[in-house]
Amino acid sequence: MTFEISDGTLRSRIDRTYVYDDYWISAHPDLQPQINFTLVVDATQNGSACFTQGQNSFYVEDPTEALGCADPFLADYLINQARQFALPWLLSKLITDIGVVQLSEGDDAVAQNSYLELFHQELGLSILVYSSSDLPYAIRSKEKNVVFGDSASDLVFSDWELVSTSTATSTQVTSVRLPHRLQTVYNSVSVLEDIAVESIILNEVLQEDFFESGSATTVLRQSQRLATSSEYPRSEVLEFFEAGLWDGPFEGNVSQVVVGYPIPGMEQIMTIYIGYPDYVQVMVEFENGLLITDAAPHRSKIILEWVEANKGGKKITHVVPSHHHRDHVGCVADYLAAGATLGIPEVGKDFYNFTGTVSSMATYSEDSPFVMKDKTVEFRSFRKKGNPHAEDWSFGVATRVDSSNSGDAVVCSLQM
Repeated sequence: MTFEISDGTLRSRIDRTYVYDDYWISAHPDLQPQINFTLVVDATQNGSACFTQGQNSFYVEDPTEALGCADPFLADYLINQARQFALPWLLSKLITDIGVVQLSEGDDAVAQNSYLELFHQELGLSILVYSSSDLPYAIRSKEKNVVFGDSASDLVFSDWELVSTSTATSTQVTSVRLPHRLQTVYNSVSVLEDIAVESIILNEVLQEDFFESGSATTVLRQSQRLATSSEYPRSEVLEFFEAGLWDGPFEGNVSQVVVGYPIPGMEQIMTIYIGYPDYVQVMVEFENGLLITDAAPHRSKIILEWVEANKGGKKITHVVPSHHHRDHVGCVADYLAAGATLGIPEVGKDFYNFTGTVSSMATYSEDSPFVMKDKTVEFRSFRKKGNPHAEDWSFGVATRVDSSNSGDAVVCSLQM
């Protein structure tokens, strides 16, 4: 990491090596296991983020090709992350902007320690300092998560080492202690990422126009005004970007709905996706309504619109996710708001914390699966105990009623 801090502004350059694990390599043998990229972040008033070398997108054919300027949602996340990483800059902002800093006390039940919290109202960031230490413990950013409700995302510091720093106008070299291990911990429990920092250079003087369009890279996309949205909280961007799966905001529409019928002559059992088959859901049509598996982010309202236009007044009465991860339940609240019942394993109840929106819930267990059927079609969801991917992981089977032909069954078992 390289930080330039002057006149109260922050600019940084972050060199990252991203390594895909065996899960991804097995699924895509042609994928390069190690990807390097350089990210330039300008966190000044008209901030932007630009990939000057490479990228870490799972979807691109050549990850060594510079991405250029990030889209508005990704740029917002990367700038917020740079502000968290740049601890000296954030500490100085708390001092110079003391008028917008709130001081409070809190308790960390997990670490069993109390802390002071210094909250910068304009940046939306807090520094947490444990009472037993004189070093910052974490930088906290808060948001409203579509699954967990009000949540805290902490950048937790450890492995402190001395880093030498100087200025362009002075030959005097001083040292400051900075962390070389950074962990993103969600709601004080879940570790979302674990970063080892090899080197930090403070106050390197970069050329005057380094952050201007065209000077740092061949610009593939022009810089756009930053954007935040309740539909794209920073935690979602983090999860998808750090897994190499962020491909910009979803822009599908009802004209891109693709419906398939995997069992010949059996139109009550459908597969459905929007635009690109990255999230293929199973929809089962019963006499009195429809059941859908999963609730992939940003697709539910489009599917609800398609159902209204194509299913003769029938409604989606049940949504049965395979497990509680955001990429499978990110928009489950839309189905619930439209009157659907949520079907989940009993062990998964605590994973759905959007209190007040779950008006109807049907729970099941490994001994007693979820079942829906009419005269023609049947759907069952089975909980798979001990699955390493998710505690509440399950798989569904849609079949003709009393079918003796194994080819008449559709198994939906999405795990990514």
